[in-house]
Amino acid sequence: MKNLSIVLLIMVATSLQADYIKDGQALFEKYKCNMCHKLKDEPLSVAPSLALIRKHYLGNERGLSSFLKGEAKPIVDPKKFAMMKQQLYKTDSLSDKELRALSVYITYEHK
Repeated sequence: MKNLSIVLLIMVATSLQADYIKDGQALFEKYKCNMCHKLKDEPLSVAPSLALIRKHYLGNERGLSSFLKGEAKPIVDPKKFAMMKQQLYKTDSLSDKELRALSVYITYEHK
């Protein structure tokens, strides 16, 4: 019975994670974040890639959410923050659930 409970918890967590990723991707595309933030590092990129952001924020999605609300300093590439700061109006009014979804999507390992 204990093993069944663990399996059920894993299934629920996996399903919830998939929902967050799907919803986060929709927000990422809706707000055109993909115009500057590519999945992987590319020469002459305008902004840090999701792979680089993931390295800094994996396990700290709350920190990323705080940054997206304009409540935390940039830790990935502070020199490029002036460009990003102008875009925070798109994310600073998102609900906590939306910010969570966006943060989970950004820190998800994209293949």
